[in-house]
Amino acid sequence: TASYVVLRHGPWKAYNACNKQRNAEAGAGGGELPRACLPPPPPEPPGSTLAFDVYAPSSTFSRAAPGPPLFSVPIYLFSSTSAPDPSLPSGSTVPFPEWRGLLCATPVHPAVVAASGTVMMYKISGDPIPPVARAPPPPGAPDPAAVSLASNLPVTPSSVAPLTISSGPLTARISPYGATLLSLSRSSAPLLLSHPSLPSLLADEAYVGSTVGRVANRIAKGELSYKHPDGGKTERRTLATNNAPNHLHGGDSGFSSRVWLVTASTPSSATFALTSEDGDQGYPGAVHCVVTYSLSDAALDISFDTRVLKGCAVAGLTNHSYWNLGGGEGGCLDHELEVFADGYLPVDDTSIPTREVHSPSNEWGGHAAGMDFTSSPKKIEDAVKSIRGGSHPVARDGSSRAGVDHNYIVAAGGEKSTVLGVEVTKCAALRANGLQMTMRTSYPGVQVYTGNWLGGPFKQYEGVALEGQFFPDCVGEGIEGRGQVWCGKEGDTSKHVISFSVAEC
Repeated sequence: TASYVVLRHGPWKAYNACNKQRNAEAGAGGGELPRACLPPPPPEPPGSTLAFDVYAPSSTFSRAAPGPPLFSVPIYLFSSTSAPDPSLPSGSTVPFPEWRGLLCATPVHPAVVAASGTVMMYKISGDPIPPVARAPPPPGAPDPAAVSLASNLPVTPSSVAPLTISSGPLTARISPYGATLLSLSRSSAPLLLSHPSLPSLLADEAYVGSTVGRVANRIAKGELSYKHPDGGKTERRTLATNNAPNHLHGGDSGFSSRVWLVTASTPSSATFALTSEDGDQGYPGAVHCVVTYSLSDAALDISFDTRVLKGCAVAGLTNHSYWNLGGGEGGCLDHELEVFADGYLPVDDTSIPTREVHSPSNEWGGHAAGMDFTSSPKKIEDAVKSIRGGSHPVARDGSSRAGVDHNYIVAAGGEKSTVLGVEVTKCAALRANGLQMTMRTSYPGVQVYTGNWLGGPFKQYEGVALEGQFFPDCVGEGIEGRGQVWCGKEGDTSKHVISFSVAEC
């Protein structure tokens, strides 16, 4: 007979999904669901879809601890929008319209577990759900229950346990905490800075490897203004100034410090989802974000998919990994960096763009020695020394923390290619230790940050972050017509890609 995994959280009752379908088809009681289980069905046909129902708010569930997968077929979780009264006697009914479905994972470790209370697992018998029972959602639309599941997961050893993916010589480890790229190695040699432990990751203040958002980089004084995509009036919101006097990387509790829901994994890819509700960290609108890490033999591709669920919303995510191609030895100062850009954005003493553009046409604002990575590859150490010894306004707390922390405008005429179905432009190349990392992105800018403020388990200048993103402080308005943070209305979607390929040079 077909086996179903059923979870009970506290007093809630779990039942067979087929009851719902059969009663809906028969019109019994207007589509009500009897609280009972059907008799055992015939043997399960190979490759059929299993299902289970749970009476509990879906936000109380998270992914189970690592272990052997229970199933090799999709598992559906059905969750009530309002929990029924647990004191209802056997045989009671609940209205069918209260139910909704969720594709939980394909395949995944034992389905889901309750985040609190007593968890009890059962295997029961029931009919496999026929295909007609699962009408597909609109293309690209997240299921409402998936949205709920991805909005409030707790930090537990199992919920943040890393996934390992690999392809050819590349291996990556990603934690659901912050959808963080914990490590990337080539033939076992590390390419990124990595936290030495889970406590180090949880205490991180440098966004090492994290997915940051809802909007990456800074927003001046936390003052957000944007115009509705349909041409409505300008709206204003006040965000937390967690990098005084500015808002940085999504605020005090941005995406980098959330537990993302693992929605899919293969030997070479892993997908994570997060829902940000209207008002989250002060941001307008509700968004559902999906980040996928994919490895090929020579590249790590990261896609960022966003859908507006409610209202008008802004979003601009990125990955904040720090590169060190030296195999874990030394820092990034000896690395050569080349940026394929039309210019860069100078900043004030709080790292907010002045809304000018420095480029070859204006001799890089007089700071070519420090900021011009476009004429030819330049050692990061040479750039830092030039900045420290010059008049460049980049070290608001003294020259000892000087370095590059600027957004470069991706060259409009740069080398194009397609990654994950999205057009990307070659924007940077980093060389050291006989290796070259080439970066491509669909974003209009790339933030170059030389680790000026790294600390804790890391040393200053130990790694360089190259972050594909929209321009800093450009919500509502770009700079010279470019770089504005994406803004969408309900149902709108956005997809961006960052690709890193690694080869010998």
